[in-house]
Amino acid sequence: LRVDKSEGRRLVNIRRSTGFLQKALLLCPNSAKIHFEFAEIQCSISKNYDLARIHYLKAAQILPSSDELWFKSAHLLHYHMRENSEAERCYQQCLSRNPVHVRALIHYGFLLC
Repeated sequence: LRVDKSEGRRLVNIRRSTGFLQKALLLCPNSAKIHFEFAEIQCSISKNYDLARIHYLKAAQILPSSDELWFKSAHLLHYHMRENSEAERCYQQCLSRNPVHVRALIHYGFLLC
């Protein structure tokens, strides 16, 4: 059995980043950027979709004008969690802020098919 040192370092860096973001959230609980970054790690790397959902939606509530936050929430709900009615609501929120958000239009179309 061979241990890949680069993979071990990567896991340590992910854990450290997650820890730093958790501390940052304690200091700045109303930071959409921190909630977004934390959700990105939870979704993309840790595959903790429930926690990612909480933080994407929290970021979108803090900064409701951000079409990208609504899109990320919708995408997570649609593809990873299969919560299509909630995903539809988030796609609609995204498109109400930016009617030409190409990725939202495409993925919302897939949802409706």
